[in-house]
Amino acid sequence: MGKLPNNFLGVFFSQSSAKGQEGSIPYLELKKASNIEISGLAYFRDDKMVGTSTALQIGHYTSIKEINPGGYSVMHELPGGTRVIFKATHRTSRITTTIENGNVHVQINCQIEGDLEEKSEEHFSVTDEILKKLEVKIERDAKQGFEKLIQQTQMDGSDIFGFG
Repeated sequence: MGKLPNNFLGVFFSQSSAKGQEGSIPYLELKKASNIEISGLAYFRDDKMVGTSTALQIGHYTSIKEINPGGYSVMHELPGGTRVIFKATHRTSRITTTIENGNVHVQINCQIEGDLEEKSEEHFSVTDEILKKLEVKIERDAKQGFEKLIQQTQMDGSDIFGFG
């Protein structure tokens, strides 16, 4: 699940009024017994909500925007069926833009640090080989998730990342 840091309404208004970036706020869902849950991000274009993300995509957003502390956990299945939970604790991001043939191209390099919180098998031992496989899987999944969120917001016409 993704976990948003404190996000005040003033931040939304600052984002919305800035040129080159649209605002986003937590998207809440009403659950049973009058409980609410942050189920993603609501993102806007010209002060109108145009889409929402999933809870996991909050982690993608905060990674791209280099918002810390970490705060999201993802379950990964390793070869052999063992499942582990990876919790992001810190992230850094470097965004570079170039113009090629009149089109803006954005390259995002994210580094995500985290901890293995749980494993599904008691007799499972963590080796360098297992860590490398997990790192490759997390990198592949993160890249796919980043691209999906960016494409989704682009299709909805909202630039919550400030790419311009």
